[in-house]
Amino acid sequence: MKRTQRSQRGKGAAIVRRLSFVRNRKFWQWTGAVLGVVIALQLIFPYDRAFFGASVDGQSVALKTEQEITQLVGERYLSAIVVTVQPDTRTSFADVGVRVDSPTTARQVVAYPVWQRLIPFSSLTRGLSGETSSQVKYAGLSVEQWAADIEKKCALAAKDASVAIQDGKLAVVPSAKGAQCSRQDVIRSLKSTPLSPEMKVSTARKVIEPKRSDAAVAAQIKKIEAVIADGLDVDVSGTIVSADSAEIVTWLTFSETKAQDNSEAKTDDKTDGDDNQLKLDVDPGKLQDFIARVQRPVYVAPGTTVVSMRDGIETGRVSGAAGRGVDTNDLIAQLREQLNQSDEMKLTAKVAALAPKVTYQRTYTNSTAGLQALINDIASEKGNMAIAITELDGQRRNVSANGDKQYHPASTYKLFVAYGVIKRVEANQWKWSDQINGMSVDDCLIRMIVNSDNACAEAFAEKIGGWSAVQIDVRATGATGTNLNLAEPVGTVKDQVLFLQKLQDNQLMKQEHRDKLLGLMKRQQYRAGIPAGVASEVADKVGFLGANLHDSGLIYTSHGVYALSIYSSGGSWSNIADAARRIEALLAS
Repeated sequence: MKRTQRSQRGKGAAIVRRLSFVRNRKFWQWTGAVLGVVIALQLIFPYDRAFFGASVDGQSVALKTEQEITQLVGERYLSAIVVTVQPDTRTSFADVGVRVDSPTTARQVVAYPVWQRLIPFSSLTRGLSGETSSQVKYAGLSVEQWAADIEKKCALAAKDASVAIQDGKLAVVPSAKGAQCSRQDVIRSLKSTPLSPEMKVSTARKVIEPKRSDAAVAAQIKKIEAVIADGLDVDVSGTIVSADSAEIVTWLTFSETKAQDNSEAKTDDKTDGDDNQLKLDVDPGKLQDFIARVQRPVYVAPGTTVVSMRDGIETGRVSGAAGRGVDTNDLIAQLREQLNQSDEMKLTAKVAALAPKVTYQRTYTNSTAGLQALINDIASEKGNMAIAITELDGQRRNVSANGDKQYHPASTYKLFVAYGVIKRVEANQWKWSDQINGMSVDDCLIRMIVNSDNACAEAFAEKIGGWSAVQIDVRATGATGTNLNLAEPVGTVKDQVLFLQKLQDNQLMKQEHRDKLLGLMKRQQYRAGIPAGVASEVADKVGFLGANLHDSGLIYTSHGVYALSIYSSGGSWSNIADAARRIEALLAS
């Protein structure tokens, strides 16, 4: 027991001896001195330089200044590209909408605030964890357009088995697999791919299986051949007109029994069901020679009714005589029914009166009614089109066709963004030399209007305060049918001509800035719309996105200045040019 107590007392004494340094004043003096020196060194380390061991995206920036890091990061990604393999594309960061924020990245690297410097040995932690990733922003519209282009290039429709005519006989056209990429998947892949000067983005391409097999089509062909084997006889008021099977084959067409949905890759669908069979039909255009033979025994040609129109109002009509002939619609309907439901091909032609053809002779006066009638007719002829015109002198007419119809404005919205930029420069909130998107505000405005650059437009919108703030500027111009603060923005031609009229009349900005904006519009590089249709000087802004093709501009002619805006969907630049040509011809008359 005594030995045990002595042993415990010995151990206690040893511990006390080891901890005796805690009561040692010199120990604390030296410790305090070391800590003081460390903190002092941390405090005097330059506040505009990166610490030892600092790196950006794996590239060392140790001891470099904020300005040097900004330049280094900017130069590294100056020629950076986004690469995809399926499809094979190489696109610049600027065109994709990837913006590396070099200044913010540099500030983050050198940021070593005083409160951290007061923590002993925080510099050691900084040195060991000095890796920083560049700050990246994605321009929504540019990224969306890039992803849509990838989606389009990636798409390969699955090819169902079908029918072709070879050497006068029906033959199977083999099926083939397809592929697709989802633009949302592509965008997600882009944003999750580590930043590098050559970003390799996966498109996650999916395989699409065909829905109709070769065997199903071969069986259908066999049935059709049995029906047409003995040819066709048509009774035309007692006269028999015939066609053999080889001729009948040339009339045949095949279409889907219902719309095929190949949007998802599937491998376990049945492909030979009735829903996937081809629908047998005839092409009326290919029947014309046979119909002409059927018509001969009874045909009397109809006359022509000519309707005269002036400014959209009928002013006269000369009626043509009725004719006589086989009712071709009824004949084709019988033929379709026989092909699909009967084993023999015998028809009886129905003879009926043939209505005269109707043609219109349209003329227009250079009046409000005449101008309105002209644009009504143009919009009707061209399909999905809206037109608005405002004369700034002369008769000062203001007319429109589908003027309040809302379309996606495409890049014509950039006129409103330009107004917002100039408004802030005039209020001394911005300077033309301010930096935005890697260039000056002035240069970015030029690119936005002359080159229709999306990245600059979106950078301006962000700097203005977002699309809700841009929309306030839109309303300030008097526009009521345009809303840019929507997931799918909308605009009207009426709002476009109102903006152009106010711009020309110095109602939106100072004259020097009006002249600056008009000068850029006269230089914009897409000239296949309104400028191609008129011989006069044009200051315009186009927009094109998907099926939408738009052009809004001021036309400077010898007979005066007028604002013209044309929005269209599913049309062409030649349609817009033709509309502008016809409008200019009337206004100049």
